[in-house]
Amino acid sequence: MSEESIASGNPELEAIAKAAGCSVSEVARAFSSSEAPELFTHHRVLEYERLIEILDDLIKHGSKFAASLERLDPLTVMVGDEHQIQPTNMHLIMMETGANIDVSTLRETSLKLVDEARAHKSTFDSLFARLPKTGRNREPSTALLLDALGRLFENLERPITFGHNDGEPSTPFSRTADAAFRAYQLKTKWRRATETWVRKHNEGQKT
Repeated sequence: MSEESIASGNPELEAIAKAAGCSVSEVARAFSSSEAPELFTHHRVLEYERLIEILDDLIKHGSKFAASLERLDPLTVMVGDEHQIQPTNMHLIMMETGANIDVSTLRETSLKLVDEARAHKSTFDSLFARLPKTGRNREPSTALLLDALGRLFENLERPITFGHNDGEPSTPFSRTADAAFRAYQLKTKWRRATETWVRKHNEGQKT
């Protein structure tokens, strides 16, 4: 996604830019290489897990369904001395209810759905495996957001430090993190997550 499209009409990035005292385009540049934080909130993580559960169920039962469809081919019966193809009960039900479903099409559609389910599951699993998990609430968006803010401050050549006075942020990075957490409406509190992230970031810079 381009920086322009990320920045366009994005209230979250505007709030971050205001807190950091920089342009929205500078924020968009820092965020352009991240997965969008709003896609990986705790709520979305739960949605993902439910989706995988459904896909697993579809793959399992869909494969059985697809195999069962192989048995829906019209029956070949002997009528006198001739072989004749006659519909199965399923074909008759389809015709009687006006469903007008072609069995071969139904089979192909079923197999396609199962294949797509496998592909989607593989994609989701791969993406989810790359996401950091922070705290007991498993809200990957927290780390994604802080990583992007870290890039922003590095691009701006500003120090990445943590500080607070009675719970209120007291450094530019902390104030920006607080604003970002509120802008994205994250349930995770900015203070502990930011303190942990800054400590690990700074330790990594020393090595």
